[in-house]
Amino acid sequence: MSATTHATRKRIHEKGQLLAQIRNGWLTLCVLLCLCIGITPAHANDTVSPEPEYQAQAVANNETRETHEPALEEVSVPSVPAVPASAATPPAAPLSPRLQGALDYVKSRYKVSREAVHPLFEAVQRISIEHGIDPLLILALIGIESGFNPEAKSRTGGYGLMQIIPRYHMSKIPDGRGANGLMDPAINIKVGTQILDEAIRRAGSMVAGLQSYNGSKKKQKFAARVLAEKARMEKAAQ
Repeated sequence: MSATTHATRKRIHEKGQLLAQIRNGWLTLCVLLCLCIGITPAHANDTVSPEPEYQAQAVANNETRETHEPALEEVSVPSVPAVPASAATPPAAPLSPRLQGALDYVKSRYKVSREAVHPLFEAVQRISIEHGIDPLLILALIGIESGFNPEAKSRTGGYGLMQIIPRYHMSKIPDGRGANGLMDPAINIKVGTQILDEAIRRAGSMVAGLQSYNGSKKKQKFAARVLAEKARMEKAAQ
């Protein structure tokens, strides 16, 4: 091979490399221009996308959520008016002047405070109206039976203010509270007054009813004591 031929081939080879470099340069320049003007090359978005069935399920879920979720303006919360305390528990009626006088007598005779016995007098006033019984008769009976001690218990089994014997009157005790329910003054007065009312009606007179209440029929001593105490309360109430 002559020197001339070798030199010619070398120039051809160098021209081919130069052309290749120019072509690659142009391609790089075109890609840069496309990126600058916002055109994405053909293979730039070849990212992995979800399978068609997952895409369909996602669309369905979105549609269901949009269909069943109520708009906020469609949900309304009804306003509940406040119930005043006086509507839930009505206040007790003021004591009558007659009971006010009797209260002063009881406070002095039985050595109890006004604050302690005032709720008892309120209960007696209310319950006496329900049964149509003189409230002073109930108060006199309480005085003789327990001396206005709501925790009194007798050897014969009497409980509370009106000395009720539970085994004879369990059906009258409310809310299934049993014998201990009679230690509640309001319950004791309510049950005792019911027993007294029934006894008077059954016996036919106040004296006979009081004797029946006490379970004693001899010489009417118990009834006499209660009626004497009632008379003293009447005098104090004048």
